[in-house]
Formats: sequence, structure tokens, C-alpha cells
Amino acid sequence: MQQRQEEHIAAEFGVSRTPVRSAIQKLVTEELLEQAATRSAVVSQWGDEDLEEIFELRIFAEGRATAWAALLISDEDLDRMGRLNAQI
Repeated sequence: MQQRQEEHIAAEFGVSRTPVRSAIQKLVTEELLEQAATRSAVVSQWGDEDLEEIFELRIFAEGRATAWAALLISDEDLDRMGRLNAQI
């Protein structure tokens, strides 16, 4: 079964099965996929710790993006945001 899936993915992306197999193994190593009993790979379920880590990363990334945007925003964009906010 896994061989067919690898062949399908390889054909879809125009590569051989070797890089597909390597990518799947890397995702298993990073615990993003799990090897099922049928030798196929399935997407890992997220736990509470995973969700907490994602939210922490989002807080950091969104904070940085907001800081950069505040430094780079033009007067025109600021005026437009004010108008849009007033419409809300």
C-alpha cells in the first residue's frame, strides 16, 4: 500500500520515490507523521503542549510583524486604516 502512495505522490510532483520516501521519513522523525500498523504514514494528532507551543510562536511572530508594520506604515495607509475602523 505504501509503495502505491509513494508512487502517486512522486508522479504528482514529478520526482522519483526516493525523495518522497526521504520526506516521509523526515516527517516521521519530526513527529509530524506516525507510522501506522499498515506501514502507511498518518498525520500525528496535536496535543495540548503542541497547541500551547503554536500559540506562543504566533504571539511572538504576530508581535514582530506588528512592530515592523508600525515602522513601515505610510500616512496614506494609516488614514485608510482609520477610515476602515470608523466603518466598522
